Amino acid sequence: MIKSLFTYLCILVTSIYSLPASAETWVVQTGSTFPPYNFMQEDSLTGIDVDITNEILHKMDITPEFEILPWKRIVKNTETGQTDMAVQFVATEERREKIILVGPFRSGETVFAMRKNANITIDVTNLDTLKNYTIGTVLGFAYTDKFDIANLTKDVAKDNISNLQKLILNRVDLIIGDKNTIKYIAKSLGVSNDIEYSLPLKTVPRYFGFPKTKKIYAERFEKTLNDMKESGEIQAIIEKWEN
Repeated sequence: MIKSLFTYLCILVTSIYSLPASAETWVVQTGSTFPPYNFMQEDSLTGIDVDITNEILHKMDITPEFEILPWKRIVKNTETGQTDMAVQFVATEERREKIILVGPFRSGETVFAMRKNANITIDVTNLDTLKNYTIGTVLGFAYTDKFDIANLTKDVAKDNISNLQKLILNRVDLIIGDKNTIKYIAKSLGVSNDIEYSLPLKTVPRYFGFPKTKKIYAERFEKTLNDMKESGEIQAIIEKWEN
């Protein structure tokens, strides 16, 4: 009887530990107007950064629950712990003080864009030469340290699409942003041939953001990200979108 009870308990314990783990879900906040990185296509969120995020979390056996919000709110929510993680940040000293940045996982080129008939000469090494122009920016975005603190006339749009539309409609003289994003939107609007670009102000690494209260999440995510960078899997996702 005692032997039978012991055998039963052993089987019960073994069965409990062999049960599949309950699915873990993380809230991932991101925008939807930053192609080709994260944007809506046929009512679905897609893009390079969405694919990278999905693949990392899949390897961690975590289900992402994407929430699409304005960027300024995403920044605030990450700072105040109202999300598990967010995509995608430019690193600044202020942000490093308020959130945990994991990465970088890719880079992009920050440029000025202008209408081809504007006849504007841009010296990216001397931003003072732009004081006579109105420059379109996106609410809540960080660009480069020098530009962010420069005493220039800056017009704020709600997103990248609105920013480019203002340029096309001659409501601003220049816009600043990620070159691939501006090119993608210009193509979708049929104005690729009407836009030209400056030399890069900076090559900007991009990061995932985690609240300070989610340090364990950040550490787990960083380990998988680094493994995938080393194996070439992250680069393969980027190249898939470039081809």
